[in-house]
Amino acid sequence: MIGHKFDFHQALRVARISLPSARALSVGCLLVVTQVFAGCQQSYRKTMDTVVADCARGRYAEASQLTAKSVQDLSKSDGDRLVYLLEAGRTAQLAGDLAASNSAFSEANAIVQPYLDEKAEAKVTEAVATTAVNQTLSEYRGTNPERTLLETMIAINALVAGDRAQARIALNRAQAWQQIAVSLHEAEIEKEQARLDASKEEATTKGVSYGSSSEIESNTNYANLASMKAYTEYADPFATYLRGIFLLFEPDQTDLENASYAFRRTQALNEGDALVAAQIAGDLAVLEAKRTSRQVPPHTWIVLFDGLAAYRKEFSVGVAAFPYMAQHDVGVATPEIIHADTRYPMAAVSDFDRMVMADFKEKLPLIITQEIISTALKSAATYALNEQFGSYGLIIGLAYQFGSTAADLRSWRTAPKRIHVARVETPADGRIVVADGGAPIATAQVTAGASAVVFVDVPARGAPASVRVATLAAEMPKSP
Repeated sequence: MIGHKFDFHQALRVARISLPSARALSVGCLLVVTQVFAGCQQSYRKTMDTVVADCARGRYAEASQLTAKSVQDLSKSDGDRLVYLLEAGRTAQLAGDLAASNSAFSEANAIVQPYLDEKAEAKVTEAVATTAVNQTLSEYRGTNPERTLLETMIAINALVAGDRAQARIALNRAQAWQQIAVSLHEAEIEKEQARLDASKEEATTKGVSYGSSSEIESNTNYANLASMKAYTEYADPFATYLRGIFLLFEPDQTDLENASYAFRRTQALNEGDALVAAQIAGDLAVLEAKRTSRQVPPHTWIVLFDGLAAYRKEFSVGVAAFPYMAQHDVGVATPEIIHADTRYPMAAVSDFDRMVMADFKEKLPLIITQEIISTALKSAATYALNEQFGSYGLIIGLAYQFGSTAADLRSWRTAPKRIHVARVETPADGRIVVADGGAPIATAQVTAGASAVVFVDVPARGAPASVRVATLAAEMPKSP
């Protein structure tokens, strides 16, 4: 069910009124609303499973049509609208429909943009609702990694369309998100804490006790989080790197200095990675050539978006449901560029899985405790309904508990798993070949004598590549 509308206060009345004044009608209303939200959650999961499966098979047009329809069916104020817009923008991009992609991304940007300037606020009604039903009722605001990636994707669309002004604006916004990433992360944690505090207060008021989160946190489903650590200051290396490439072709000397900083920053974020170090050394050599000749020698950068991002699944303990992170396999095992009969390895400049899983890891204790308290309150409500209405009340209470048990699984599922980059001198025939262990998987045609960026997507092993080309500079004038 998409585009749901309801009255929070009516839905929560049974949880708040005194037991003697409870009426069967109120219980029935709660049950109906619970089933409505269970249906909405199931609809989201089914829709996104289909979208991911379509992308894994290279059915990009079908995935785009489904996400576009989902957005169309939502009201403008729906709390799920942002996550569907991210999927609609990305799937349209994969399908080569830049107009549709730009439209979805533009609206998504309008939703998240206010968080650049003001602290994220926790709504009291939202906190109460997530306790009485589940955390899927909160408005989806996107994570910090998703917001930066959104701006980066907008910039890519603009580059492909030849709109350098829009590309610059989007890359600047991506930079701005990173500059305040630490404070934004703290605000997000504070928001989750405020929601949890509201739940704790409600439990205290009702005299309901709840257990510790430590046992759940030690569940084996969370073992893959142990090594996940955000990049320094929650940075996004690829957003920084793409900004460096863009600024390399701007005429202002300050832009050239900022490009140099962006390249060096990218290397610092990937400290110890020899392939990234070699890539950046070459980029800086191109930059120095620009300083000398005031023109960039014709080069082509290749960006490979490999696989699909880590996503949320759930497991149950009793009547409680907890989210955990699962990962897709890579789309390309050994990314390479074949150039002049030579194979060049691509550098893994950014790991989006690492970013989203580190973000999830840091919020996990709050998420788990919130679910434990919610389950305790719903169990107490079921007991009270049994006392008030007998077996009828018990049946209604159990249906309420099980019907409202669902972990929040929303995330940007069609985002890339990891991002690889390479750079070659633009071939005389303009032909760029991307390979996996020597086997060609994508071919792009760029303009000979010009500089360009080739964006290649391979969402899953064996999926056909989606390719887009952005020309950065025209052919250099020939010497007399």
